[in-house]
Amino acid sequence: MSDTILIGFFRTGACLQTARRPDGHPSRHLAPHQSRGARRTCMPRRNRRGLIGMLLSIVVAVVIVIAIFAVYNQLTASASAAQTAVFVRQLAPQISNQYRGNYTGLNNAAAVSSGFIPDNWRNGNAIRSPSGARVTIGPLDSGRNFRITFHFGVPVQTCKAVLSALKSDQRFYTLRVGGTSTPRRDVDTPAKINTECAGFGRGDFEPRFR
Repeated sequence: MSDTILIGFFRTGACLQTARRPDGHPSRHLAPHQSRGARRTCMPRRNRRGLIGMLLSIVVAVVIVIAIFAVYNQLTASASAAQTAVFVRQLAPQISNQYRGNYTGLNNAAAVSSGFIPDNWRNGNAIRSPSGARVTIGPLDSGRNFRITFHFGVPVQTCKAVLSALKSDQRFYTLRVGGTSTPRRDVDTPAKINTECAGFGRGDFEPRFR
């Protein structure tokens, strides 16, 4: 075992001593009191302090990087939620004003060709939200109503943003999530919105409109 490795077995500040044969090679490892001519091998205290300082710097750097990623993810989620809320709030009246109560011809292709869908939301006739949810638009109740469906759900923050944007819109009459419908009157205050969004599952998120 080398002298360098053995240093770690001694208490802080201790030295490793090795007795030397006449030819200058160490014969066996001795405790400090066993040989006057022993060679002393020590790790300088300032080197140990430097190593500790370097490790602390690495830990601090890792913590800072994690914090930056957390803030970035939060800002990205907030921006995505706000974009989705604006999209739904603007799209609903555009559809309503153009189709005027008869939505039988409404679909993704019709919405795209009418210029209702922002460029960054569409790829051909396919529509996706900033969070990656596939979006479909279509008629309900034999064309008397219409829906905007976010397949496989939206994040809680997006749910809150969308409902906050729609709570006073008289065209919006119900929210359907994973097969369960909630009328507008049950999501028309911040407290009700928080309760609804905190408890919904990951089923399709579907605001419905007249």
